[in-house]
Amino acid sequence: MLNLKRIADNIPNFGYLIFASISLLTFVFVFIFNLNQKALDISSLIFFYSSLGLIIKNSNFHKSKFHRFFLLGISVLLIGALFKILHLSYSKEVMLIAFAFFLMSYFLYFLKKKNKNILDSFKLLYVTSLIIFKVIDINHYLYYDEVWIINFFSTIPIIILIYLKYKNTPNWLSD
Repeated sequence: MLNLKRIADNIPNFGYLIFASISLLTFVFVFIFNLNQKALDISSLIFFYSSLGLIIKNSNFHKSKFHRFFLLGISVLLIGALFKILHLSYSKEVMLIAFAFFLMSYFLYFLKKKNKNILDSFKLLYVTSLIIFKVIDINHYLYYDEVWIINFFSTIPIIILIYLKYKNTPNWLSD
C-alpha cells in the first residue's frame, strides 16, 4: 500500500517550500507576460503537488480515525479511474462517491478537532475547493477556471501559515 506520509517524510520541508516558491513565481511570471500555456500548466501542477506534500507532511490527519474513510475514498477513486480507462458505465458516479468520501472524512475530522485555528479553516477550504474543482473537471461543467483560481489561491495562505507555525521549531526546514 502506498503511504503518502512516508513519501512526504523523505523530502525536507525546505524542498517543498523551494519548489512551491519557484513554481509560484514562474506561474505569476508566465501569467503576467502571457507566455506559454504549457509552462503555466506545469508550474501550477508543481505548485499544487509541492504544497500538497507540505500539507500532508505537517498535518495530524493521518493519525485520526477519519483517515480510514479517506483511504476508502482512494480505493473507490482507483476503481472509478479503472472504469474510466476501460470506458465502462458509471465511472463518473463512482468517482463522485470517492470525492464524497474525501470531503466527508476531512469535514468530520475538522468538526471533531478540539483546537481549531485559522490554518485548519484554510485547509478545509482547500480540500473543499479541490473536490469541487475535480467534480467540475470530471463532468466538464462551467466555472472550471474560477474554482481552480480559488483552489490555487487558498493554497498560498496555507503554506504561509504552516511556515509561521513551525518556523521557530529547531531543524524544521531540514526535517
